[in-house]
Amino acid sequence: MIQKLSLSLIWIMALLSGLFFIDDLQLELFAGSVVLTFIWAVISLSKSNNWQIPSSWVLKIMTVFWLLAFVSVLKSDILSVSLMAFCLFSVMPLTFFVFIIKPSEESFIYTAKAMGVVYTVLSVSALAQFFIFGEYFGGRASYPLANPNSLAALLSLGFFCCVGLLLGTDRKLYRNLALALAMLLFGGIVVAASRGALYALVPTLLIFLFCVRDVVKEHARCLGILLVGCLVLFFLTSVGVVENESLFYRIASESQAESFNGFTNNRFNLWLATIAMIKAYGLFGTGIGTYFLYFPEFRLSDDIFGTYYAHNDPLQYWVELGILGPLLFYGFIIAVAGRTVQAVRQCGTLHQKLLILTPFFALCAAMIHSHVTFNLYNLSILFVIGFLLSVWFHATQNILQSKMSRVVFLEQYSGVVRKAVIALPFLLIGALFMAYVMGEHYTNKARQHLLAGELEEFASDVILAQRVGFNGNYRAYLLAVTVPLSLLEEADNTLTVGQKEELTRSAWGYIEHVRYINPRSSSALYYMGRLVDLGVQSALSKETQPAEFYYMAALKIDPLHIGSRLALAQIYDRAGDKLRALDILEKGAAYKYSTINAVEIYQKLAEYYLYSGKTQKRNEALQKAYGFQKGMSARIEKKHQSLSDHIWRD
Repeated sequence: MIQKLSLSLIWIMALLSGLFFIDDLQLELFAGSVVLTFIWAVISLSKSNNWQIPSSWVLKIMTVFWLLAFVSVLKSDILSVSLMAFCLFSVMPLTFFVFIIKPSEESFIYTAKAMGVVYTVLSVSALAQFFIFGEYFGGRASYPLANPNSLAALLSLGFFCCVGLLLGTDRKLYRNLALALAMLLFGGIVVAASRGALYALVPTLLIFLFCVRDVVKEHARCLGILLVGCLVLFFLTSVGVVENESLFYRIASESQAESFNGFTNNRFNLWLATIAMIKAYGLFGTGIGTYFLYFPEFRLSDDIFGTYYAHNDPLQYWVELGILGPLLFYGFIIAVAGRTVQAVRQCGTLHQKLLILTPFFALCAAMIHSHVTFNLYNLSILFVIGFLLSVWFHATQNILQSKMSRVVFLEQYSGVVRKAVIALPFLLIGALFMAYVMGEHYTNKARQHLLAGELEEFASDVILAQRVGFNGNYRAYLLAVTVPLSLLEEADNTLTVGQKEELTRSAWGYIEHVRYINPRSSSALYYMGRLVDLGVQSALSKETQPAEFYYMAALKIDPLHIGSRLALAQIYDRAGDKLRALDILEKGAAYKYSTINAVEIYQKLAEYYLYSGKTQKRNEALQKAYGFQKGMSARIEKKHQSLSDHIWRD
């Protein structure tokens, strides 16, 4: 019993790390979460050499999907990014497979109770963020997650479990606790102000209650209290500090054209861009986790926010994994639904039925919601989905009694050898994963030192990032190239020709390494253009193209790359082609930016409009520059003010 409790605690610690509850340690917590999951899996699987694996299409499709994700890493152009994304995704199938290969009622119960405590803390925290610290959190609860929709999706999974416990337990204490926690969790969903989570939850919950309508009548009083409590919490959000961010306001204002357009602009433009990506890469995919590196090339100029995710998991799987991604995704859902129907029809007791349908409908709500967000790219949600899948599968297996395949693993060898063989793939992948994580860690430190002007520490951390990351971190080389480039830019006559040649070769070598690791880096192409302008031509290869070529290539990959656009306009200006310079800036001004540097585009536009005699357009460009700068300054000031007013969060 102690051993099973310890294993459950390791998994819970992995889940807690996946919540990223300390902003400044997100990378470290991510690494800890994955490593703890690997350790938990190795210990659990190596306890016995006799594995019992049920025969099921659910397991087969999950295995193929997991294998497809791994294959996508091998073919990815950006190996480090895809490997880290694969490790993130793997916590879900690992959780699922380990719990069902070594099923234990005690482990399920220990884990569920611990998750109940975690969910209680999360829901109370969410309510406090809205009603007490609403101004700091901008009117929507999100902590410890970065996105309010992700928090709502995570709480929704727990809400279904509480309703299922409320209906299924005979113990009054558990029923009251489930009722109280269900209310808290719904309150957390409401204050996260996620319409998608609510719209997925409500109809799914009604279908769930209809499917167990016999027991609903027995607990009508408790369900009535729950309904009243949920409605009160919903209407209480109308008194939020930031009124227009509350769920009450967001739903009430949906009929207004302005609100509808703001919502649809983000999603529809993302999906249109994603469909264009599918047309280009949808047969075999770009590699898991690489969507954000390819998206800028296809981003529409009408897109307000930009993105790191498609906000539609099946579409993103299509981009990253190829056509097999969505086919396996929906095939898995169909297999789960079919097995659920088959098991429910053979249920002998109401308890068995609830044990199957509760996690099933919780997962249904999460899958519906995943079509407008990125639930399956969130570490903490993947943990809970994996656990609920294992609970559901174990419950259906107790009914269906599917044929079991007995796998005797290296029976002729000692326990130490068996454990070593099981641990080997986890060690290999984990070692490479940790190398990339450590590379990211030292790269982040190097960037902080560079911003602080601590060049000696900066250089030391860049070297460490390259060494520990097996030279696989392109960001480290991007940082490294800034030093010789800066020296060349500020050299004037202080450097000899030989020194300039050495700096040019050094910078070019760094850039080529970046291009090798990540051919999607627009910054590397920009630096190539800068080096052609600043460096010694004799130190460059004969195949080197004019600077204009690299700036145009950078803009093809990322039309919002401000440095390349301004440099290209400057080249045309120097050549006397001001109309072409104006055209390149006008195309850039059509996009929506989120960095203060974009004000330079508007200011340059105003200069060219003045030269062309277009006074009205010049005034419009200046107004846009002023408005953009004012808006960005207000956002920065608000952020700093919030930090100074709420030191408690540090």
